[in-house]
Amino acid sequence: MLFGWITIRQNLLSAGYGWLIRASYGGIALIAILVSTLGNNLDPLREISALVLVVLAGVASFTREKIQARLDLLAALVGFVGVVGGALEGGGVLWIQILRLIIGALFMGVLTDTMLLGHWYLVQPGLTRAPLNSLIRWAGIVCVAELVVWIVPFGKMSTAMFSVLNGTVDDGYGGLLGWFWGVATIVTAILVFISHRALKEKGYQAVMATTGLAYLSLLTGFVEDIMARLALRGF
Repeated sequence: MLFGWITIRQNLLSAGYGWLIRASYGGIALIAILVSTLGNNLDPLREISALVLVVLAGVASFTREKIQARLDLLAALVGFVGVVGGALEGGGVLWIQILRLIIGALFMGVLTDTMLLGHWYLVQPGLTRAPLNSLIRWAGIVCVAELVVWIVPFGKMSTAMFSVLNGTVDDGYGGLLGWFWGVATIVTAILVFISHRALKEKGYQAVMATTGLAYLSLLTGFVEDIMARLALRGF
């Protein structure tokens, strides 16, 4: 929702893209509530935040543009409250759990939005490349942040992927999760970098190539984030 707001507020895209973003993240929030309910793992702060996000996204879709931008930003901020709520249930050092979940949300969000925006060029082919360039720059920044929060141990009370890679922490699979994480991290960074370079080429094919690369980076980015969480579960 946050990077969707960053893109939408530039007033370069048609209204349909706003509907796409709100429907996507509103749908994800609804699925999260459903999964928590079925798993009997309800957390009031997290689930209420998700529900409020759904309501705000729905209301924003049927209001004027100036109000939409404010509601989109508010929905994103409410989503961050839900992320903090999830961290409270995660165990380990609280501030580190909050930091990693927030960065993880930004990481998956910017990769998802880049992929969605790339596909939107099929609907709005005359769109300038500026919004896509902006998201890819953000993707590069957040990729670095994602690496830092997982590879660096923050103090004596914390563990990190460096500990898994050198064997200090057992991931339960003989270090395999650590290597999966390492490969996914490198591949994601390469894909984001190539996406940035691809947009410098002329022709509509460059946008489509960037979209394909963004889709792949979303897949590898998911592996990167989930492998770190699995390897350091309980820490």
